Amino acid sequence: MNSKFFLVVIASILASGCASPNYQNFPITADNKAKHNIQIIDKEFEENHFIKKISENEVLYSQNNGGSAAAGAFGLIGALTNIALINSQTNKDVEAIKGKFDVNPSKMLKKAIKDNPAGDVHFTDEFKQSDIQVHPYVLIKKVEKNDATQLHFASAVKVQVPLDSKKNWYGRYFYITDTTITLSELSAGISDKLSKKIKSELQQGFAEVIKMYDEDRKSELSNAKPGTVRSEYLTPGFPIDLFAEEVSRIDGRVIFTTNNGSFSMPESEILITYTKSKKDKKSQNKVIAKEKEPTKL
Repeated sequence: MNSKFFLVVIASILASGCASPNYQNFPITADNKAKHNIQIIDKEFEENHFIKKISENEVLYSQNNGGSAAAGAFGLIGALTNIALINSQTNKDVEAIKGKFDVNPSKMLKKAIKDNPAGDVHFTDEFKQSDIQVHPYVLIKKVEKNDATQLHFASAVKVQVPLDSKKNWYGRYFYITDTTITLSELSAGISDKLSKKIKSELQQGFAEVIKMYDEDRKSELSNAKPGTVRSEYLTPGFPIDLFAEEVSRIDGRVIFTTNNGSFSMPESEILITYTKSKKDKKSQNKVIAKEKEPTKL
């Protein structure tokens, strides 16, 4: 297998924060009515060597790469060694922060929907096999950037059209908060003031992710600028470009989509290069092409 392709596949899996990738290449189509119900579920998340639960609720921790990136270059034994190193580092981190931060993602998502009664998405407590299922969780991810390691918090939902549907579909939506802290700070215990600040941002995040989902299912995450995006958050340990489309930019944040989901992130956390149109390329031939350098968001 081509090594570059292998790295891209691995990076895509890491960006999703899940054990297996399910790409959302097209908007949801199973229920495109103006108003519709969703079933909010507390689903046991599938843990792996990168990602573990740190509370009784769906609060997950994901570390960056843990082991030696070079270990995988030495065949199967090297790859297995790397997995073992990553798993060991993840367990070590989890032991340090387990029980130090907790929220209830399902309650937060329900509150976000209730606080917007004019919205088109509503939830039902009466389970139906045909309901669209939404699995909310909070993801705490360790990210190394500029020789510094920070924990990033994200409100996240995974949307699934029922498996018995002919239009089975997965979608993922993430809101990465502005506030970051170090693992040692969380391990030592953060102040009530900081804890409330992060929880407030996560609550706002759930309002944003359900809005992104609603716009996506109605094909309103459109008029996007195609290009590539690079972020230590999206591909920790693998600084590569991913195909993406910028949807909007407001209040210091960027909403963009990739094959692994839709994201709202602070501008400072990503680097984007836009795909040039044929007209732009003709103009580019007349000047010295500094435009090839990525635009910092």
